[in-house]
Amino acid sequence: MFSLSLRHSIPAVIIAMTLGFALGNYVLEQGNFTASSKFWLIIALGSVLALIGAFFIHYAIILPLLTLGNSIRAWQQDFDKPPKPVTGAKEIRLLSTQFSDITNEIAEQHQRLKIFFDRQLQMVVLYSPDGDLIECNTLVQQFCGMSNEQLRGFKAWNGPWLPAVSNAGEVFKFDFETAVRTKATISHEAIVKNHNNQLRHIRYALVPILDKDEKVKFVLSEVQDDTELQEKEGQRLRLLSFYTMLMELHSAMVRDTSISELYDDICKIIISHGEFVATYIAHIDFESKDVRPVTGNGSKWQTLQHVRFSIDPDIPEGRGPTGLSLRSGKPYVCNDTQTDDSTKDFRTNLKKLGIGSMAVLPLYENKQVIGSLALYSEQSHAFAPDLVKLLETLANDLSYAREIRIKNQQLSLSAEVINNAQDSLMILDLSWKVLSANLAFYQSSGYTSQEVLGVDFFSLGKIPGTDKAFEELKDIINSKGSWQGETTVMRKSGETYPAQIKLSGVKDINGQLSHIIYTATDISKAKQAKEEADFLTLFDPLTGLANRNQLRNTFVEKISQHDASKSQLAIMVLDVDHFKNINDSLGHAAGDEVIKTIAQRLKGLMRPNDVLARIGGDEFALCLENADADILSLLAQQYLWAFDKAINVNGHSVVLRASIGVAIAHQDGENFEDLFRNADAAMYQAKLMGRNRFHFFTEELNQSAKEKLFIETALHNAIENGELKLFYQAKVALCNKRIVGMEALMRWNNPQLGQISPDKFISIAEQSDLIDSIGEWALIEACRQHKEWQALGHGCIPISVNVSARQFSSELVSKIKNALQCSALPPSALSIEITETVLAINAEQTLDILNELSELGIKIYVDDFGTGYSNLAYLKRFPLDGLKLDRAFVNDLETDPEDRAIASSVINLGHALNLPVIAEGVENQRQVDILIEMGCDEVQGFFYSKPLAGHEVISNLKAQDLLI
Repeated sequence: MFSLSLRHSIPAVIIAMTLGFALGNYVLEQGNFTASSKFWLIIALGSVLALIGAFFIHYAIILPLLTLGNSIRAWQQDFDKPPKPVTGAKEIRLLSTQFSDITNEIAEQHQRLKIFFDRQLQMVVLYSPDGDLIECNTLVQQFCGMSNEQLRGFKAWNGPWLPAVSNAGEVFKFDFETAVRTKATISHEAIVKNHNNQLRHIRYALVPILDKDEKVKFVLSEVQDDTELQEKEGQRLRLLSFYTMLMELHSAMVRDTSISELYDDICKIIISHGEFVATYIAHIDFESKDVRPVTGNGSKWQTLQHVRFSIDPDIPEGRGPTGLSLRSGKPYVCNDTQTDDSTKDFRTNLKKLGIGSMAVLPLYENKQVIGSLALYSEQSHAFAPDLVKLLETLANDLSYAREIRIKNQQLSLSAEVINNAQDSLMILDLSWKVLSANLAFYQSSGYTSQEVLGVDFFSLGKIPGTDKAFEELKDIINSKGSWQGETTVMRKSGETYPAQIKLSGVKDINGQLSHIIYTATDISKAKQAKEEADFLTLFDPLTGLANRNQLRNTFVEKISQHDASKSQLAIMVLDVDHFKNINDSLGHAAGDEVIKTIAQRLKGLMRPNDVLARIGGDEFALCLENADADILSLLAQQYLWAFDKAINVNGHSVVLRASIGVAIAHQDGENFEDLFRNADAAMYQAKLMGRNRFHFFTEELNQSAKEKLFIETALHNAIENGELKLFYQAKVALCNKRIVGMEALMRWNNPQLGQISPDKFISIAEQSDLIDSIGEWALIEACRQHKEWQALGHGCIPISVNVSARQFSSELVSKIKNALQCSALPPSALSIEITETVLAINAEQTLDILNELSELGIKIYVDDFGTGYSNLAYLKRFPLDGLKLDRAFVNDLETDPEDRAIASSVINLGHALNLPVIAEGVENQRQVDILIEMGCDEVQGFFYSKPLAGHEVISNLKAQDLLI
């Protein structure tokens, strides 16, 4: 009986223990206990309650059931005995009384059993061994929403409480048959549904009830609905998991040194705990108002990182959970993405993505929202209030950890900057002891850290600026917060250098002075640079002579003195003739040596009170005092004689000449600028007169200078005003007297000055850099005119355009290409004429440009050949197509044997190089005949055609029968 009782008490103990643990856990949840103490208290309290519950269930439920079973078995035993024969009425009455008593007792016991069933705190069902439901208590009927009579029609494993999609029925059937077969109690858990179709978690025990023959008579099922308990346990386990996760996250916050590393670890740890399918950390781009994910993790992260988030409430992306959270500065929890108002614009995408709930928590920096931590779950209602509190704590801790790292990075960067700063830095305490110093201080001072740290600042050198005592200096810093000044600092070696010193007081959080920062900037290089700059302001760095500024200062000083003494003052300008040839042939370094030699020679001829200056390039100037015209003439001649002696440079003997202009104060100008300009004009007049001479300024030169200035000014607007025109002069082949080309010649008709000679305005254009724009216009205009002739059926006549040496740059090729493209002409329609000077200037660059033009198909002629300084070897190197004999050798061809000899030599030279020769300036038949005898190929001049306007060319040449 005891073993039977014990065997039937096992489910009672299990149920009692479950209820005990649940009750114990509830009690402890109301108190403040640690996780460890909670565990042991739950075990202790649950065990006590389980013991009490076991006794209660045993004596209140199991024993009555066993007693009822024994009574039924005893009755069956009596009933099964063979009946004794009834022999009398007395026996019949006795038998009837006994039967009535037994019937009443059975009815009474059945009623007690039903009352017992209905009063149970859990659901109880009595089944037949075949699984038919015999009896159940009220709790079962309420759970199923059916009466006892309705439920009797169901088997244990196919009742209405089984979910449609579940194997709970098969499991229950297996457990039931096992309990009947083994006659042992079977316990299990299952998910079923109640009359409201709500899924519930139950625990059931199947207890076989045996008859006297140890056969299963009934099966008693005890069912406990512990859904709420399971949910609380699940919440407890989830919170425990989140606490564990929080500990790992805090460990990462302590361990990781960089923000990016911390962000990565935070996302990895959150996902590793399996509650979420995606998490990311984002920062706000305040300019665009977008919220840009920085890093993330999880199975849905790859999709979410391409989704736009914003804080702009005017767009849908800014009205979602992210925008709401970041604008309010509070966490936003969306526990159902399909019903929450914040996700109405995104529900379809969230459903496709499988996102059931989400939470967004703001991140802060200096109390300002700068980003967010977002978490996504597949389950709805995944974010319980306790979890949200934990996540909010996590976000706050993450914000703090981020700020700490930013400050640490800033401190590290500041320390790195300080240590790598070029200025010397020291940190001093209030007793002026050195606490630390940077690398620049040690390198500059020569001290080591052992010699500096902890040492009195004043022992390392004199206090900057003044001899103020310690207390005075301290008072200054206390009152003003800083002191700075320039002083001389001494290194450990005793060497001194100028430095800019600054002493700054640093205050603590209470506003009290705590430290002093010493900064020293070595300004020796700055001082040296200033001295050099000051020198360059007044002196020429190459020769050490005064420059134009210093010459002006000297003149102003002397003119004030000479006004009082009435003595004469003059400005003399000296320019070296053809000095450019030295730079082009020997190089600029050799040119500098020549300039220094010239400067030394001129200084050797100076009088004590005169001042020599280099104005620039190859130009010098002198300020001369106490000199009349005669003395100035003698001095100028002496300076010219200084050039008679050759100058040796790099193994070359160079002989140069100079041109000098002189202007006298008061006579030729009242101030330095007027005198210098007039002396410069006189110098250019000396060059025009043949060079290697001096010239005094005259009023005629002044008028010439004014005219030059007027021409230069007017030339700026000549193209826009349509004042420049191209005229064309024919080139005639002597073999057949037909035109083989045209040369474009520029003419200028100014409204004020009338026709201006090309010799005059072209040279001015070259001096003022206007030649580039004028030359480019000439190329374009010549091509346009050729196109016009082409339209009239005369497109075979090529046009040649003169190109100045000043135009010869890397841009020349592109300008010629542009001119051809504007008129859609082939390169063969254009040729260029250059002077011998072009070939001598920067020969390598010139060769490259000419080769490129030749490859295009443009012909190249050397104009005015025989008047320059050509190196004949150049003629072999350059891609030339012809030589033009200068008109100077043609004018007197009939009478001057020398001109004839030169002309013949040029023609023979050209032929020897396979180059045709064109003679310029042909004006009569006799010249033509002589040139034919010499073998000249082509001629150009008034004899055949004067320069004509473009629209006159065709008709005039047709009249002379010169056109092919």
